[in-house]
Amino acid sequence: MLCNLLIYMTLLNKTQITIKIDKNIKKTAQKVAEEIDISLEDLVISYLKQLVFTKQVTLSASNRPSAYLRSIIKEAQKNSSKLCDSPK
Repeated sequence: MLCNLLIYMTLLNKTQITIKIDKNIKKTAQKVAEEIDISLEDLVISYLKQLVFTKQVTLSASNRPSAYLRSIIKEAQKNSSKLCDSPK
């Protein structure tokens, strides 16, 4: 009886989150979660708990800029060198 009561109280304290996400991202995330032997649900719950505890969002990305950004940087460098070389 006590065990049933504890399970019931635990279920009352839960809620559901529904999100829309790209199918490929979900599949890839599930593979990564499987590689570290954790469910995607537990991974998301863990991340949300960390967010609540630290009040910080940690994001990381490749240190290499995208091809588009590299082209803009290259163009800016060309324009900058033209400005520096122009007579005053």
